[in-house]
Amino acid sequence: GKLIHDLEPELHKVLALVTDVFTHSRLQTMTGTISPNERTLEVRLVRVTDDGGNYAGMVVLFRDRTEETQFRTHMMRAEKMAVLGELAAAVASRLDPDEDVRVVSAALVALESVSDPTLAARYVALVRKAPGGPDESDAEWEARLSTGVNWATTADLAYKRLAGLAGPAAAAGIRELASDPRLNRVLRLRAVRDLAQQGNRNDLDLLEDMLKKEDTELRGAARYALHGLAPEPVSYTH
Repeated sequence: GKLIHDLEPELHKVLALVTDVFTHSRLQTMTGTISPNERTLEVRLVRVTDDGGNYAGMVVLFRDRTEETQFRTHMMRAEKMAVLGELAAAVASRLDPDEDVRVVSAALVALESVSDPTLAARYVALVRKAPGGPDESDAEWEARLSTGVNWATTADLAYKRLAGLAGPAAAAGIRELASDPRLNRVLRLRAVRDLAQQGNRNDLDLLEDMLKKEDTELRGAARYALHGLAPEPVSYTH
């Protein structure tokens, strides 16, 4: 119900350009969409002629399609997320310790941007597949990581995915790995140190117990975690 000159200045400029093109063409109608001030307007221009068929002006019709466009965008986004969720679930199903290591590794790579806490238990199971055991040295571990896709590289990536998750399931997974004396030594040390990042003071008893039972390197990792959880003096002993 407004004249063109009564509309917003930026909309007026766009319409002025469009009407100039329309005026000098032979088109009878022209339809387009413009988006002033985060709105979506459908604009339809209809040529008006006199009795002799000569150009006499035009009629400009507007239709506000903002809500329709927003709804369509929302639905497209929802459908995309649903498809991505289905794909992620299909990929996650391959995170099985009994699966071929190359398939598991590819699934872990594909899940890089997926932050699903329900995957924590699957990641923990894959970390446990790491070879080497409690006597693994750093040099031996690095050698395993340099020989292509294997259970060492896959377990290492699984731990990174676990550590990248948030929430109690991920924290419980890291705590479970930190307390496992049969786990690959390098990964267990990493889990012990990462307890500090979880910020759960309920882990203090576990860490203090490590100071009494574990070897020098694990005690050092436990002290590091204890300092992160409780910077003030605590009751542990050297």
